[in-house]
Amino acid sequence: MTRKLFSSILSICLLFGSLYLPAQAQTQNQTPHALYSEAKACLSRHNLACAKVTLAKISSHSAYAKLLQGSIALYQQQLDESLSLLLPLQTEPNLIDTAKIDVHEYLANIFERIDDPHQALQHLITIEYMLPHSTSDNLPQIISQHQQKIWTLLNSLNQDQLLSIRGNNTDHNLQGWIDLSIAARNQDLAQSIAGWSLNYTDHPARTFGLSLTATSRAIAPQLISAHKNIAILLHSSSADEIAKANAFQSGLQSALNKYGLPNNINIYANTPAPDDNPANLDLAHQYHLAKQAGDAFLITLHPENLPDDVPPKMTEHIFHLHLALNEQTLSLIKFAKTHAIERILIIASEDAPSQDKVKDFQQTWQADADQNLHQDSLKIINLPSNIEASDTSLLELKSHIGTTKHDMILLTISARDTSIIKPHLDISTPTLAYADINDSSFEGTLNAIRFADIPFLLPSADPTFQDYHAEASALPTNELIRYFALGVDSLQLLSASGKTSDHAQIINGLTGRLSIQDHHISRQLPMARFTFDGITLE
Repeated sequence: MTRKLFSSILSICLLFGSLYLPAQAQTQNQTPHALYSEAKACLSRHNLACAKVTLAKISSHSAYAKLLQGSIALYQQQLDESLSLLLPLQTEPNLIDTAKIDVHEYLANIFERIDDPHQALQHLITIEYMLPHSTSDNLPQIISQHQQKIWTLLNSLNQDQLLSIRGNNTDHNLQGWIDLSIAARNQDLAQSIAGWSLNYTDHPARTFGLSLTATSRAIAPQLISAHKNIAILLHSSSADEIAKANAFQSGLQSALNKYGLPNNINIYANTPAPDDNPANLDLAHQYHLAKQAGDAFLITLHPENLPDDVPPKMTEHIFHLHLALNEQTLSLIKFAKTHAIERILIIASEDAPSQDKVKDFQQTWQADADQNLHQDSLKIINLPSNIEASDTSLLELKSHIGTTKHDMILLTISARDTSIIKPHLDISTPTLAYADINDSSFEGTLNAIRFADIPFLLPSADPTFQDYHAEASALPTNELIRYFALGVDSLQLLSASGKTSDHAQIINGLTGRLSIQDHHISRQLPMARFTFDGITLE
């Protein structure tokens, strides 16, 4: 009896043991990567317990155990622990390619969560390099989905963030993605993407970039209503301001004609202000006249610091379109920083326009936090206005230049005065000037002098510029041509004002690379140089 019972128990044990052995053998035959893949599938189903059970089956010495531990920590929002586990795996040779892609995918996720888009983008770009060599099924779809991840991250960044990341990275693909993101924010999307594709003919996102133009259409005709009048409000009735306003109106009208828009343009310059200067105009009264006339777009060519008697609520509805001196200053300082300039000798004259430039350059240079300024980083020499070649101060100028330490010379004087002092300058020292040195009425030689100016007055291959050259050439001075160009750009700026966006909108305009956001407009100007064969871009 006892022997029969013992035999039955032994048979049952052998039976269940035989059932267990294949399962055990199956687990033992599974590779660490296969177990990791099982656990990854568990996490995708939000089954953390399943993932942890599978983790216990992987040797703790395996790189896949570290990878799975890192992914579990990420799932549990334990970002620091996940980061410490995953970072060393970037150079782990025992991981297959799909697992290495997972490492960078997890790291990109972590860095995006801790608000480090630069690192996140670098890991996404690394994956982009690896995907074409992957053996995954549906590879084209996987690549497309990954490119959309990159694009989503880029679209979450503003232009300053994009430029900062680009400046701190030399990777061709990463720079191409950033340039594509910036190009996609341009008002003229088709043209900007076409320019991007010419610069990045071998970029992996080229097809993706070209697809962005599929729905692009002309911006200006869509966003500005043909039934809305445009008002130009002047702050002064001086002959100079009237001439600028007329040039601006001419440029704006040319842009309207190009797009076939019949909007009317009204100039308000006939209401004197209640002060002692008969040239000053009552801007507040003009504003009310324009609103009564039904003008929808109100433009002033005056800087944003309007007179005190203009109510704050009124200024919110006025577009301040002007050519700021500081935009030139920023381009000049950018050149100095790029070339590691530390000491600058400024040669000025006694007249007000020259001194305004000196003041603006001093304030901007000293306010630049990136400058490791010497106490004597700026030296100023003031010359008489309208200096003559026989003036004795030129001898003193040559002596001052020889005894003053400087890496660059900045001229805030006219083209005429520059031609007179130029023989006394050291040709080996970079010499820069403001835009008014590009004076169409001056016929002298200013070879090798660099300056900042609007693109429309510089050599350009942009075909859109050709539409306006004939009409602009009828204006007598380059200064009026600058305001004509501003008038052309104003149509796109008015159009952009009717478009809501989380990012700045970019316009490659006649007056520079324009960025507009929340009615604030910034402008970047190119640098150019006089040569014996004319003007060339830097």
